[in-house]
Amino acid sequence: MQTSEIASQVIAILAPAMSGGVNLAQGVATRVLGDLISKRLSRDEAGKQAWSEFEKDPRNDSLVRHLLRQELERDAVFREQVGRQLAEANHEPRPQGPVKQEIGADSHGNFQVGGSAGKIAHSGGHIDDSVHNTTHNKKKSNGTSIAGIVAIVVIVVLALVIYGGAKVIGGLDKPAKDAGLTANSTCQQFLNTDEEDERQAIADIGLSMGYSAYSNPMALPEMQYECGGAPNQTLGQRIQQDGPNG
Repeated sequence: MQTSEIASQVIAILAPAMSGGVNLAQGVATRVLGDLISKRLSRDEAGKQAWSEFEKDPRNDSLVRHLLRQELERDAVFREQVGRQLAEANHEPRPQGPVKQEIGADSHGNFQVGGSAGKIAHSGGHIDDSVHNTTHNKKKSNGTSIAGIVAIVVIVVLALVIYGGAKVIGGLDKPAKDAGLTANSTCQQFLNTDEEDERQAIADIGLSMGYSAYSNPMALPEMQYECGGAPNQTLGQRIQQDGPNG
């Protein structure tokens, strides 16, 4: 493997580790490789400055890459050490992007590792994934709310269906108020009508037949009683039979 290729692979491994700061995914071999390169380049002021700039911003890798390639060409033993450590580091999991991790301690003395995972590492070594638990609880709560809404909708729909069906069935027993009663309406139809419509019907029919007495409020109870005994008789027949004194 050419020294330039070795240098490129070293930078490709160390740059993400630098970007991630204290990265929990960084393995031992990667750290050892970084220490090896750092010590080698820091032997003179130029190398120390180049490495410092690389640590601050891993994108500034051109000078480190150049100095590392020179050291690899100059020292075969160093080249062998770097090659061996590089092979081990290549088998370690790589950091998933430049995620900055911060380490601190809360008021209870528990270590907190910040970043996208949002985990709390307690002093006993236990890791509490608070974000995962919160997300799980939110999903569970949302699922319960949706189920509750669906249940309410179903109850309302059933109530409307039952209420509407009852009104339809009830409507079969009684004619609509605005249907109107005529002299040809039967006594049964008369009895199935609201009392106010009954009173108005016999008054109108009586007047049309020349009998004004049926406008009297006392005519209604009498007509209801008589119609009860002859449900198939028409109102006209009943009024005519009773005459003006009905």
